[in-house]
Amino acid sequence: MRHKSLIFKRSASGILGALFKIAMRQPRAATGLVLFISFVAGLLSLSAVSWADDSDGSPQWCTQAKTKVETLICENGQLGDYDRELTAYYEALLKTLDPGVQSDLVQSQKKWIAEREQCGSTAKAAEELVICVGTRIRERIDLIRKRIQETAAEKRLSEFATFNLRTFKAPAFEFQYPSSWHLKTTADGGISLKSESQEMTLGFEKTVTSPEKCAYEEPGLSENEIRRFFFMGKMQIGGHEFDTFHRGWIPNGEVRSYYGFFNGHCFTIGVSDDSYSPRKCGSLDDVNKRADCEIAELEAKDLMAYSDGVIRTIRFLHDQK
Repeated sequence: MRHKSLIFKRSASGILGALFKIAMRQPRAATGLVLFISFVAGLLSLSAVSWADDSDGSPQWCTQAKTKVETLICENGQLGDYDRELTAYYEALLKTLDPGVQSDLVQSQKKWIAEREQCGSTAKAAEELVICVGTRIRERIDLIRKRIQETAAEKRLSEFATFNLRTFKAPAFEFQYPSSWHLKTTADGGISLKSESQEMTLGFEKTVTSPEKCAYEEPGLSENEIRRFFFMGKMQIGGHEFDTFHRGWIPNGEVRSYYGFFNGHCFTIGVSDDSYSPRKCGSLDDVNKRADCEIAELEAKDLMAYSDGVIRTIRFLHDQK
């Protein structure tokens, strides 16, 4: 990447490309599978380059490629795909930052390019070079996407504070929520907040009295597999530690779940989109369109976007009996 994108037609196997996208979009995916697919996809695409139509019908920065790594990116369809994706996210993030912070991002990108170039001297074989460069680019994409997510989250939290908020108070906890959302008590004693097709639920699980059962479950998957694929880490909510899980590629949208076991009881929070008009960004082959789609989702102003604001207002009043 030279701050301009490489435009081309994908030449790697469609099946392998799809597998790689699924694997790389799962933050807990198995490293061995990722590296294997990267290697095979790289070999399949290494010999064929097909430039797509650009404004002038010519390639971008690849006409000036000089180093071994730059040449590989230009000749390897999968790596070129990643380069375009990185460029889309990088330029999107750059637009959201203040001028002073923009210069910091530019400098960090130059530093990363220098680190990426080290693959040319450390890799001992062609397949190692493909894996090294592919891994570096995917890591940079993940980092840039995280920065975009954090920037969007900060905006949503600032907006949340300006809303007309209502306070719900139960014997054991309380929280605030936008007055435009519909609140009701569920059959199991929890709380449901709804806005259109999205819902946020929270409350103590009366039937769960052990920490082992206070966790996200997925039919057909073991506890280890669930934690590997969906566990996103721990966070503090209302002064207590919660496990967080994110399932972002189910047919009907996405689900974020939070589980906290304390004082002998399990408190759960779930945020879901059941619209069946799901987030189809991952199915888009064009990397620029896919990046634009994901960025648009981050900029969305809906229940899922503002659920973090609700979570930050949760306060536990006393020990649950």
